[in-house]
Amino acid sequence: MVNAHLSSSLRGRLGIRSMPVREGDTVRIVKGDYAGRHGRVRAVHRELGRIEVVGITEKSGKGDTIYPKISVSNVEITRLNLRDKWRRKIISRKTGKEITAEVEREISSPEEGSEVQEREQEQEKGQEEEKPQQSAALPQQAEGKKEEGEQRWPTKVETGT
Repeated sequence: MVNAHLSSSLRGRLGIRSMPVREGDTVRIVKGDYAGRHGRVRAVHRELGRIEVVGITEKSGKGDTIYPKISVSNVEITRLNLRDKWRRKIISRKTGKEITAEVEREISSPEEGSEVQEREQEQEKGQEEEKPQQSAALPQQAEGKKEEGEQRWPTKVETGT
């Protein structure tokens, strides 16, 4: 199982410290290179103990977009995906409460005006603004222009070998 801690607000509502991470959960990264960022879980790699998060991407050497794999020990769950019947059973067993529509709304959505909800809205706005900027940056990289302070190895054409 690939378990992660629950956020303090979920922990307070449910009385549960950790849960298995599932696709569709919303997580906040608390440690590592991407600390402070939020996103929805795209994929869970149980054999590696890592997850992929939507909105966190890198460029590969070929120029492809890849999702870096983030250790579950570096994340906390901020919103639960309750579509899975097994997860509902786990929550019912641990809390002693039956999962009703009211309890589901309380668990699966962050509190109004909470820090988590504000960050998610900012991230969604940022992702919308990033899309046009990325397409403008690609031609510069294709032409081989160097960014200020960037170091690269000279090509065979440049060295004459």
